[in-house]
Amino acid sequence: GGIIAWNYVLSTVWVDIYDITWGPAQFVGEVICMIMLGTNFLTEVRDIILAIRSYDISGYIEKPGNWFDWAHFLCMTSAWIVWLLHYVRTDKFKMKTEYPILADTTANSRFFATDPQHELDFLEFKTDIRKSVDDLQLYVSLSSISIILFVLRMLKALDFQPRMGLVTRTISKSLEDMLHFVILVVIVFLGYACVGTLLFGHQYKNMSTVSDALIDLTNIVLTMNKVPFYEPMAHAAPGWAFHMFLWSFFVVGFFLLLNIFLAILVDAYATLREETSGATSVYADLYEMFGAIYHSVSTPKQRYMSDQRLMAILQDKKSGLPSTYQLRETVVSTLDFHDHITLPAGIEINKHSMKRLIKEPTGEIKEEEDAMDSSATAPQIDSDDDATEPVWDNDAERDLVEDLFDRYGDPPKDHAAELVEVLNVDSMKRALTIFRQNQWMIKKLNRVDQIISRLCSRMVSTKSTKAAVKSAVLAPKTVKKAKGLLRVTIVQAKGMPFMDLLRTVDPYCLIFTTDAHGEPGEITYRTETVKQNRDPVWNEEFLFAITPRTVYLCITVFDYDSVTEEDLIGSVQIPITEIEPWTEIDKWCPVINTQIEKHRMKEAQIRMQINRQPADADMPKSQGPKKVASLAPLPPPNAGLSAPQPASNKIAPEPVAQEAPGLADARELSSTTVNLEEPKAEASHPLSAQT
Repeated sequence: GGIIAWNYVLSTVWVDIYDITWGPAQFVGEVICMIMLGTNFLTEVRDIILAIRSYDISGYIEKPGNWFDWAHFLCMTSAWIVWLLHYVRTDKFKMKTEYPILADTTANSRFFATDPQHELDFLEFKTDIRKSVDDLQLYVSLSSISIILFVLRMLKALDFQPRMGLVTRTISKSLEDMLHFVILVVIVFLGYACVGTLLFGHQYKNMSTVSDALIDLTNIVLTMNKVPFYEPMAHAAPGWAFHMFLWSFFVVGFFLLLNIFLAILVDAYATLREETSGATSVYADLYEMFGAIYHSVSTPKQRYMSDQRLMAILQDKKSGLPSTYQLRETVVSTLDFHDHITLPAGIEINKHSMKRLIKEPTGEIKEEEDAMDSSATAPQIDSDDDATEPVWDNDAERDLVEDLFDRYGDPPKDHAAELVEVLNVDSMKRALTIFRQNQWMIKKLNRVDQIISRLCSRMVSTKSTKAAVKSAVLAPKTVKKAKGLLRVTIVQAKGMPFMDLLRTVDPYCLIFTTDAHGEPGEITYRTETVKQNRDPVWNEEFLFAITPRTVYLCITVFDYDSVTEEDLIGSVQIPITEIEPWTEIDKWCPVINTQIEKHRMKEAQIRMQINRQPADADMPKSQGPKKVASLAPLPPPNAGLSAPQPASNKIAPEPVAQEAPGLADARELSSTTVNLEEPKAEASHPLSAQT
């Protein structure tokens, strides 16, 4: 009725996008992002160049992570181009203080007559505003997609760590199955969308078109909320048709397809989890990384080589050598591959046979060959001459045969690999059989050992047992070999690591000598077990007769456990030749165990005193052998770890004319390694004394 006020004046419009409080910070952040993207782009170009130089461009293309990289580059570049256009548009934007579109607001007639120029200016103003808004919306959309791609690239970057890369590796491993699954899902959903449009589209708006039906079916599977669809669909179609459609879709689309999807992911994850079960954790990698940095800074270059320096040396040595691809191609070209096509009946066709077969469809059979006898036209069998490369009539014939062999040819068999596999399986069977026989033998020997121990404890007196032990040690075979005496005192240890989760450590030591091949000597000593002490003190002394085969002195530290298997804490090995004669060595030696983390074994040390007394020198009286107050007896043969058994159990009573100084004390001491003070119900038999 003419009473509505016409407001044709626009006061202000924001046109400077950086003239705000956070404008400078936004500009600096954008510049930093552009520099980082440019650096990342150059790195990716370098990877492409390396792939081309190593003839592995197909491997680069086949990696999904590289597609994410380039999609991110493209999306970010497009976003910044749009932002640049938006900035230029807003910078050039000019707005008038008013747009008097109406020619004369006080006119008596033609109230809405417009001024063409002012109306054009206003329409251009609206167009500029609309374009700026569209550019800004496109920029925000591209930036959002870039953030998603950046997250995917971060997951790809974490693939260097086996445990952190489980997500990307699971997706990569299940990618092929996922593609087949997606095809199956599209077929099922498209079929049900068409049926839903026919049954319910005339009344139910969400299924009026196939595209709307696809969206609605997806919502049904993901939400399982019947309120939006149940009543409209039930009224739009007969009850039996509605229920058949609904429940069949639930069974196929939800219970079957969704569970197949989860099964594919779980199967891929379980496989990778098993493969990475022994991989190091992120914390161990960080500890190793910071440790390497610390060593590179604090240790001189003459004593420590960093990973970067080692890589530079290897790269320098590698320069000028042929690539792996070139070596592989050279080896493959020298191998003799007999390509053939195997038919279902087991008949093999080589290139010569294929050349003869293709002559008929190409019209190259001569007329006189058609008139030949039927016996002459029988199929030709491959001869020994067919192993050579056939002589082609023309290039087209060769290309045709090569194409057929590329499509249907069998891959060359690696007979050497098959032979190695057969030999490996046979070797495994033999090793398993020997292992089972050894287990049976050890079980029987332990049983015999127990029976002999009980018989000795009941039939042989204490004095007779001690005399038998001493006679065994004084055997001429051992004495004739003696080159001297080794006196070892196990003083104490410190820093023993915890071997169990809920209890402390109960350490004890086994002391023995070995030859150059690791075979133990005839005598093995055991210290007492110090309960619940990481810094045990033993102060126990042991004597060994040095023979020509004695090369190393070995001390092994175990954690005693009466319930489970005893754990090996570590060991110390000292060459006998490094021990100076008649010089008492008092030293701390690190306890080594490569199966335990280095930081746990860092403080583990054992203190020992060693004195070697050779047989060909006079021993000063002041350094005579000491008598040990008490020695812990060895455990029964079947308890915990079994000590090395002596090479011979024969007792030779013949005396020896000459004897090394101090060796008699060693024999006397060796004979006391068994507790013979009081006869007990389960005393050790004489042979255990040597153990």
